[in-house]
Amino acid sequence: MIKYFRKIRQELLNKGKTTKYLKYAIGEIVLVVIGILIALAINSKYNDAQNEKKTQTILKQVQKELLTDIKEAKRIFGKKLQSVSYVQNILNNKLTVEYFKKNPLTVFFSYRMVSFSNKKTGYERFKQNLENLPEKYNILLPYFNQLFREYQNELDDYNEAIKDYANNERYDDFETNPNSYLWYTDRVYDDDEAKTILNDPYLKNKIIGHAFYLNRISRSANDYRILSIEFYKKIDMLLGTQPTSYPDILSTIPKEKVLKDILGKDTKMGSENPAEITITLSDKKEYLEINHSEFGEMKVFWNGDDYYFMEKYEATFKPYKNEKGQQVWEATNELLKTIYIKTSDLNL
Repeated sequence: MIKYFRKIRQELLNKGKTTKYLKYAIGEIVLVVIGILIALAINSKYNDAQNEKKTQTILKQVQKELLTDIKEAKRIFGKKLQSVSYVQNILNNKLTVEYFKKNPLTVFFSYRMVSFSNKKTGYERFKQNLENLPEKYNILLPYFNQLFREYQNELDDYNEAIKDYANNERYDDFETNPNSYLWYTDRVYDDDEAKTILNDPYLKNKIIGHAFYLNRISRSANDYRILSIEFYKKIDMLLGTQPTSYPDILSTIPKEKVLKDILGKDTKMGSENPAEITITLSDKKEYLEINHSEFGEMKVFWNGDDYYFMEKYEATFKPYKNEKGQQVWEATNELLKTIYIKTSDLNL
C-alpha cells in the first residue's frame, strides 16, 4: 500500500502536475489523520472497557467486605444485647447465689472487651484506581468518604476507649477494692463469697461502665451498618445486578406478617406522664418511622431477629406479645426500660 502511494506521488511530480499533487498530498494527510483518530478511538474504547472491568472487580470485592462488616456490626449489637441483659440482672439483684456458683465466668466476662474491625482492602484498591474511574461511579465517592473517613475515625476512637477502659479498670481494682481478689482466682466459691461478689458495688460500677462504652461502639457500628447496606445496594444498581430480594443480613425491615403486628399507635405504660408513639413504614420501605408525642420523629431499623435499633442513638427495641395477648413495643435506652402497648389492645 505504501509503495502504491509513493508511485502515485512520483508520477504526479514527474508529469509536473503540482496542483494535483498538492491535492493528493492533502488527501493523504487527511487519511493519515483519520487513521490516527480511529486508532485513538479504538484504543480509548479498549482502555475504557479495561477500566470498567477493573472497577467492577474492585466494587464486587468492596461488596464482599461490606457483607463481612455488616455481620461484624450485627455481632457487636448481639454483644450489647447480652451485656444489657446481664447488667439489668446484676443491678436488680436477679442473679442468685446458685446461678453465680455455677456460672462465675459468665458474670465476670459479660463485660469483657470488644471492638469493631472493618475490612479496607477493596477501599484501598478503589483509591489507587481513582484516576481511571469511569465517570458514572463518581456517585459512590461520598459513601467511601463517609464510611472510611468519618465513621472510621469515630469507630477508632470508641475501639481505643473501650480497650483502655477494659485494661485500666483491671489494675485499678487491686488498689480500690479489697474484694477484687475474688474476681481473679480460679476457685469454687462458697455462699458467702458469692454473695459478696454479687453485692459488690465495684463490680456493678464496672459493668455499668463497660455497658456505657459498649453502647457507644454498638451505636457507631450500627450507623456504619445502615450506610453499608445502602452502599451495597447502590453498587448493585450501578453494576446492573439488582436481585429481586436481598437476604436478611441486608434487610432493614421485617417480613410483612411481622409488620402488621407492629405498625400502629402505642401507649406508654407505668408513667404519670402519658405518651404515645405511632409506628409507620417509611415511604421507600427502608426503615420504620416512630413519631413520639414528646421527642418527635425517629428512624428504627430491623436487626434481623426480634430486635430493632435506632439510627444515631443507643436505644434498642423489641416487639412481642405479653401474657394477655397485647402487642408490646419494649424500648431500652442503655439501662432504662419503657413499655408501650398497642392502643387498640389496652382493654384486652
